[in-house]
Amino acid sequence: MQISKLDKNHNRKTFDCGSEPINRFIQQLASQMLKRHEVIIYVAHDGDTVAGFYTLSANQIEQADDPNQLKKQSKHTPIPCVLLGRLAVDQRYQGIGLGRDLLLHALKTTKQLSQTLGIAFIVVDAKDASAKSFYKAYGFIELQNKPLRLCYPVASIPSAEQQE
Repeated sequence: MQISKLDKNHNRKTFDCGSEPINRFIQQLASQMLKRHEVIIYVAHDGDTVAGFYTLSANQIEQADDPNQLKKQSKHTPIPCVLLGRLAVDQRYQGIGLGRDLLLHALKTTKQLSQTLGIAFIVVDAKDASAKSFYKAYGFIELQNKPLRLCYPVASIPSAEQQE
């Protein structure tokens, strides 16, 4: 299984994670969002079959979202972040750790981006309590005033040298 940027050779038509809005996104809407430069999409693929994917885009949070957790951040300006907008695994590939692999890849990619762009956190909007638990298991912290929004400090992501 490889993880790379989505391209026209990846077969998305049979992707089924069990969520119709997510399936519709990857099958029909993803190409348009890529063309408009709104997201970057990484796919885990088995040959040309998409087994899972995640999206990254620019975002921001405010100190007011959680004055305790974000007290070291500026209260006068937005805090630059990367949004992990969608993360999904096809039902045929669920239960083998692919979601974890995609999340770790997203963290690594965000760390690399932070070397050329100011990024303080990677944030995710959990769709439900189960998704929230998944992210919390990897160290994401919920924001006090937005309980389904979680963040992870970029400074806490190990660098490539630390991962080896």
